[in-house]
Amino acid sequence: MNFVELSGSTRWSEIGPIISTLLPLTRAEATPAVDALQAELKTWCGTDRIKGQRAIHLKTQLQNLRSFLPEEHRIRLDSCLQAIDRAQHFSQAKEIVAVRLPIFLSIIGATNVQSAQAAEVDLTSFTFVLTRLREHPIDQAILVNKIQNANLQLATLYPELHLHYRVEGMSVNLENTKNNGPLLFAELSPVKRIEVLMAGLSALHEAIYASQPIFLLDINGMNLRHQERLDLLKVLRRFCSSGQCFVAPEDDFLALCVDVYEEAAKQGGGWLQLIDV
Repeated sequence: MNFVELSGSTRWSEIGPIISTLLPLTRAEATPAVDALQAELKTWCGTDRIKGQRAIHLKTQLQNLRSFLPEEHRIRLDSCLQAIDRAQHFSQAKEIVAVRLPIFLSIIGATNVQSAQAAEVDLTSFTFVLTRLREHPIDQAILVNKIQNANLQLATLYPELHLHYRVEGMSVNLENTKNNGPLLFAELSPVKRIEVLMAGLSALHEAIYASQPIFLLDINGMNLRHQERLDLLKVLRRFCSSGQCFVAPEDDFLALCVDVYEEAAKQGGGWLQLIDV
């Protein structure tokens, strides 16, 4: 992750010349500190990034020098200190932003094979999200509260799917409320499986990260019938009204998307965008 058009750290060329002009302005008693800093300056090249332990060491030396500078020149030194802190500030900003960014979740169980193996593959995204949840210290009460929020969203937005998360200790399982038992993915049709995955993951991601995930869906090899393609398009339209989904289509599904896109364009826009790669 990076911030576009913003430099994540300062180069030595941005502050080296300023520091060099400040050293002669220090009082005589600063000579030991100045000599140490001049030796330090020789180790830097103009293109060097100021970060890590070298940045910490340089900042300490400049701070020690500050009291020996005339008051009117300290603002120039302070600007150098701020520039040195840029790498640390960007690192902190990335940590803050990272926990709020939506996760890209791949729907990889796109297959007509109805088997336990296919169901296990489908659950990979659930495992990934729940692992992310457990990476950060969380007590039982907070976990239960987050899962309750996910269940509320499932009951409110997707009541027809009969989905419910059950918490056992620090484990979370997705169940079918219709039969009060485990959700059997292998018994679902391909399109229904995708719909259940997207609904369950959307609710779980929203409860944990307070945002919608971004889905990646590859439907090549699914060999969908025409009605299944229509059903899948309906599912995608529902989820894309509040989130994003990138789809790698097979030819027949792409042709259907082109028809929908052209119809939407006639009406002044729509939820679907086609990208030629």
